[in-house]
Amino acid sequence: MEYFLFQLRALFLITTPLRGNYLAEYVAGAVAATLFELLVGMTMEAIFKVKYWDYSHKPFQYKGYICLESSLCWGLLSVVAAEVLQ
Repeated sequence: MEYFLFQLRALFLITTPLRGNYLAEYVAGAVAATLFELLVGMTMEAIFKVKYWDYSHKPFQYKGYICLESSLCWGLLSVVAAEVLQ
């Protein structure tokens, strides 16, 4: 849960300056969240030797850490967070 809350807070910081420009919010949020998910996934596996999530069964994935489907969802969540939750 802490991972998600940290990521949501980071999305607020990234998308706040872009507020009102939905496409920019979407792209910035999707890219930032995807990179963060990749970094956290690789780091946690390196430290704990456990993969906490695995997208390897999904199309357009990278080493099971990230996939296009979750990236698109992160973009949508970014717009919702910036426009509704803030």
